[in-house]
Amino acid sequence: MKNRTVRLTTGGLLLAIGVALPVGFHFWGGQLGRVFLPMHICVFLGGMLLGPAYGCGMGLIVPVISFMISQMPGIPNLFFIMAELFLYGLISGVAHKYLNPVLSLIIAQTAGRVVYGFALFVTGNLLGLPVPAADGVITAFVTGLPGIAIQLVIIPAIVFILKKGGFFNGKAS
Repeated sequence: MKNRTVRLTTGGLLLAIGVALPVGFHFWGGQLGRVFLPMHICVFLGGMLLGPAYGCGMGLIVPVISFMISQMPGIPNLFFIMAELFLYGLISGVAHKYLNPVLSLIIAQTAGRVVYGFALFVTGNLLGLPVPAADGVITAFVTGLPGIAIQLVIIPAIVFILKKGGFFNGKAS
């Protein structure tokens, strides 16, 4: 997408979706957000459709706005999720320039979970908390498996449809 107005509008729409979806999921059940990972969808789409800069920005902004509106994610997790989503936006945007959406998504998901675990490990050691990084990452991964599966189906489909429809050239600009 070359048109700046279209990019900003699409970014704003994805940002709004990234804030609204988790609120809806939490409304229907407190833990549904952790299971279906609705906040992640807009960040992956932002990275793939708009490029790594937009993806990174969305990865940082969406959790903060969501916290300001709904106090979700909670303060302890907010910073870990920001780091994870930042990396999701960066890697999905960069990888999508060279790889197909599914492979880009898998690489970004893996890297994001590694960063999440690393952030838990570093924070746990600095603050003397008894939260082993491996347990935290494994728990987050297993809990989020339905959301990861949904992402692997929905995000490449959306990218394909938008590419086929001529909305963008298929690679993040």
